[in-house]
Amino acid sequence: EVILDLVKEFADIFALPLSEVFPVDFTTHKLHVDPTVTLPKKIHQKPVTAAQKEWYDNILTDMEEANIIQKV
Repeated sequence: EVILDLVKEFADIFALPLSEVFPVDFTTHKLHVDPTVTLPKKIHQKPVTAAQKEWYDNILTDMEEANIIQKV
């Protein structure tokens, strides 16, 4: 309840929907991966539920549409 009260009180400083967040040009993030390094083939991740997958897919789609991330 305390957290909800804080969010309500300071709602104007929390992030807007991704479509309303504008990119900035003063910072970038790049991964510098050595192309000669062999990356692991096995990924040890916990399975996600159908609901989790849908949530992640929606967030990733929103981020792609807002040009925050891109598929490689």
